[in-house]
Amino acid sequence: MKPKDLLNFYIKTDLLPLLEPLGFKYAKSVPKFSRKTGPFSLSLSFSISRYSSQDECIFWTMWDVSSNEYGKWYEQTWDTQLANNVVVASAD
Repeated sequence: MKPKDLLNFYIKTDLLPLLEPLGFKYAKSVPKFSRKTGPFSLSLSFSISRYSSQDECIFWTMWDVSSNEYGKWYEQTWDTQLANNVVVASAD
């Protein structure tokens, strides 16, 4: 199985049943889970390593919380604009 197909299979069988009831929507084309909570957008996306091979998927995840309100607050507080509206982000 190709790495992307393998990752999508495990996302659909293992993660989708856990995250959909919590309000996350899955975008297969990216692949990415996201949901909006108040002024915040939460996302969990997957990147496949180029070192993956047939029947082996090496990947990492990227997590972030963003908010348009945060960008506005930051500009009012610090009198400078942010490059983006990310509050916090991390990759494993």
